[in-house]
Amino acid sequence: MSFRVAAPLLVGLADGSVVQVREWSLRALYSAELAGSELAGASLSIPFQGVHIFFPVTLEPGTVPGEVLLKELSGRQREVLALFYRNLLSGRMAAVADVITALDTPVDLVPLTETDRERTAATAGMSPRPVRVVAHLLVYLALAAAVFGYLAYAVYQRFDSVPLQNARVTADLRVLAAPAVAVVGEVLAVPGAAVAAGAPLMRLSAPETRRTLEELMLAIERNTAQVRDVEMRLAAHLAVRGAAVEAGAEDPGVPLQPGDFHDVRMRLEDELRDRARDLRVLQAEAGRLREALAALDVLAPTSGRVLAVEVAPGQAVGAGTPLVAFESDGPRTVDGWLPDALAGSVWTGMRASVRLSREGTPVVLAGRVADIQAEARPGNTAGAIRLRIALDALSEAETREILGVGAPVRASVARGVWRRWLGLPAVDG
Repeated sequence: MSFRVAAPLLVGLADGSVVQVREWSLRALYSAELAGSELAGASLSIPFQGVHIFFPVTLEPGTVPGEVLLKELSGRQREVLALFYRNLLSGRMAAVADVITALDTPVDLVPLTETDRERTAATAGMSPRPVRVVAHLLVYLALAAAVFGYLAYAVYQRFDSVPLQNARVTADLRVLAAPAVAVVGEVLAVPGAAVAAGAPLMRLSAPETRRTLEELMLAIERNTAQVRDVEMRLAAHLAVRGAAVEAGAEDPGVPLQPGDFHDVRMRLEDELRDRARDLRVLQAEAGRLREALAALDVLAPTSGRVLAVEVAPGQAVGAGTPLVAFESDGPRTVDGWLPDALAGSVWTGMRASVRLSREGTPVVLAGRVADIQAEARPGNTAGAIRLRIALDALSEAETREILGVGAPVRASVARGVWRRWLGLPAVDG
């Protein structure tokens, strides 16, 4: 870099003058004329086969007299200058291809080695190497423990937890229907209202049935009068027999000829029996109609809450038409299904958990298995097991607030394996 060669170079100064330099190296130019000149805005010219290659350079005075340092040369400038420098030292002429290659250098050359200063700055403030090694080992061990702990917990949960299929919220819902063809009279039920058992919810009317009952009552009245008339005639006839007996007349007790005392008595008795039988038939029919009219009053089957009223006053309804949606008192529960193969893995009282989303926030509720029944689950899958989960930690009002009827949830039951490992009862007493 600092070995001088004797070859002409031209330096153009900012004032337009040109200085010929006889000695130079890749580090500096050596010329007494440049020592006292203005070096800013200078350019360097390299002669090449009758032409000159110009490029701007930054020059600074050196430490020895007549020395001018070359500063901030670009990659292309260094390559072109180094090409002539090497050829002068070797005694060869620069080829055109080499000059073109030097001029086409794509980027500035940057040293890739790290200096001592950079190395010192990079390690400044760092802990000693053994401390860093121990810290890194602890971090890796913590990460490994977290990963393997999570995997172990997931495996244990998979083994200990039994998820239920098609789990959803259930309640004691009833739809009260019309018992017969009728017309809605008075609607007493109010949606959302709490009612006691036996409270009237709706009164229906059946005009045809009521008219039939009124006609029957008139017939009963007439038949009753006829029965009384026959009874009176029979009593009067029997009184004649008593007077004859008292007078000493002989009484055989049976008819001897048509129209005698006992013949008339028997005819009156037969008529009384027929009238009484007809009266009993009419009274039975009237009782049936009264019961039918009384059944038209829709009453609350238990204490509970009215969910909806399906009809309006004056509306005609047929037998079985839904009238009132009703929910009995009691906390809401969760039903889920399991395959038959897991029949031996569940029992009443085992712990359960219910997961749902409430306004976008995940909620986990603790519960227990309250009932197990063999029942087909939705989809007509035969032989499935239905589990009913009771959420004992919630009050009845809280279950109504949190759990919507029919809402889908995620439910699972826990076998309590770790409790058995520890010798604890699988079910709380």
